Amino acid sequence: MVDRSHGSSPVTPSMGPTKLGWGDAPDELPDSSRSPWRAWRLRWVLYFASVVVALLVGTVLARPRRPPSLQRVLPGEFERHDLLLIAWPTTLKNRKMPIPALQGMVAEIARAVEGSIDIAVLTTDEARRQAAGNFLSAAGVNSDRVRFLSVPSHTIWVRDYGPFVVKSFEGGGCETLNTVYRHAASNALNDVPLALHEPLGWPLVDVPILMQNGNLLSNGAGLCVTSEQLFADNTRDGKSRLDVVNQFRDYFGAEQVVSQENLIGEPTGHVDVFMTFTAPDTVVVGAYPPAYDPENAAILDRNAERLSGLRTACGPLQVHRIPMPPRPDGRWRTFANVVLANGVLLVPSYGPSFQEEEAQSLAVYKHLLPNWKIVSIDCTALVQGDGGLHCMTMNVYRAA
Repeated sequence: MVDRSHGSSPVTPSMGPTKLGWGDAPDELPDSSRSPWRAWRLRWVLYFASVVVALLVGTVLARPRRPPSLQRVLPGEFERHDLLLIAWPTTLKNRKMPIPALQGMVAEIARAVEGSIDIAVLTTDEARRQAAGNFLSAAGVNSDRVRFLSVPSHTIWVRDYGPFVVKSFEGGGCETLNTVYRHAASNALNDVPLALHEPLGWPLVDVPILMQNGNLLSNGAGLCVTSEQLFADNTRDGKSRLDVVNQFRDYFGAEQVVSQENLIGEPTGHVDVFMTFTAPDTVVVGAYPPAYDPENAAILDRNAERLSGLRTACGPLQVHRIPMPPRPDGRWRTFANVVLANGVLLVPSYGPSFQEEEAQSLAVYKHLLPNWKIVSIDCTALVQGDGGLHCMTMNVYRAA
């Protein structure tokens, strides 16, 4: 701030016998080697120097800082992306998710998005890369649209440990974000962003937020949505809610951070279980019939209400509801856990028992994305592992 304690005009120094300074400051009498004129001139030089310094300091302090949202922003998944990451299924402890069925899902996804986005298949070594390439070729996947990247990807849930790629307005490019991911069974998963940032071609930025990346959705215009699970995890890690919000602002360009309530009994605590953005001003939120699950129905209604009407760059946020399937076997199925891939929308399918909810959900997506190709992907095997279609993929905004 500019120093204005002396007004806008210099104060004329008193020329009386006991005053050679300005204002009411006591005078330092000149010694015998100085003439009165030289002492007066020195004081004026000091005065004007102090004014100049004050003006310069005020200019620096008053200069508006560029808000972080203008430095970085996390794109919405409905925006155009370069790659879709998928980890090649190899060994799983859960026998209810057979490896051949999961590998068939990878091929089905690759065929569905062919021509819209390239696939990057993550494998742990050369032998698995060869096996994946042979399997996909035999399944009719165009090998020209598939890249293979060698990283320590020991689970199929690449959404949780894969890197975010954000737009960076400071350098005109992008940055690869490395959030803090802790996996009890494999510490190597924590290093996947480090292994990927070189083939992706962007600088790696460490983000001091403990999170699974499936628990963050962006509208691409400064609105980030997560769940209470993320704040609880970081509180146990020694960070306050304000710390987390500030880090979302600094690293993801979040002008608004909205926290959603966790569903009761749902094992992941992730927001992608029950919501997805289809445009900067449009979000889809799941709904349970109150008679079927009154507690979670009320939670989802409150979550939808919390989002409804939020201000975005494109106007108030519009909330559309789709049904959440029942849980006759205790498994959490959802039609919000979708993959958006440059004009192709992949929607989970769970078989004949859930056709009514699927049809209603597809009708909402067709209304919101009239020019998109919508493809249903069989996820009956995947749901046995408490995950979904969105969970086994990761959108990469740009790859250099």
